[in-house]
Amino acid sequence: MKKSLLILILIVIIFTLSGCGPSETDLQTMLAETITALPSSTPLPTYTPYPTLTPYIIIVTPTVSPTPTVSPTPTVTITPTNPPYSPQQMTATVVAKTKEYKELFISIPYKELRDYPDSHVSEKTKVKGRVMQVIDTHTLLVYYSGTYDLFYVDVIPKLSEVYENDNIVIYGEVEGNYCYPTAIGGTNCVMKMTGLWYE
Repeated sequence: MKKSLLILILIVIIFTLSGCGPSETDLQTMLAETITALPSSTPLPTYTPYPTLTPYIIIVTPTVSPTPTVSPTPTVTITPTNPPYSPQQMTATVVAKTKEYKELFISIPYKELRDYPDSHVSEKTKVKGRVMQVIDTHTLLVYYSGTYDLFYVDVIPKLSEVYENDNIVIYGEVEGNYCYPTAIGGTNCVMKMTGLWYE
């Protein structure tokens, strides 16, 4: 059985190979069609003597500018040729005005401010002290000079070059009693003032 199957397969392969291929004339026809399908080439390149230019068309649209408006004539400010004060006189004037301003603030004994701050609300006073803590750029805790009793200051001008343990004189208005929380969880009540100026 195996032999007959093998012989049958060989016969089919032989018939297939001998009769299924293209004939000689079919091959020549296909070759001729393929050759004619190739593009032809020009033996010499073509030459254009001048380059071709594409013309550009520029369209100009006129713009209308607004009519200029007449501005008012500037006023002339007369500058004095000689200043009324020399620099020395200006300095003397500033020193005198500063001294006048400082005299508006009275000295109140620190024990009076410490114990009865509500009795002096809105009074202008000057207080000497030593900085205990700079809280921020506008707030200080200060010891009264020579003591460890504190008072609280809201300074209106921004603080600069004020550090802990600096001696300071604060010119301001008493606001009364002020209580604030301490670091250990308690509260501390002290005199509070608004500092208008310090040195």
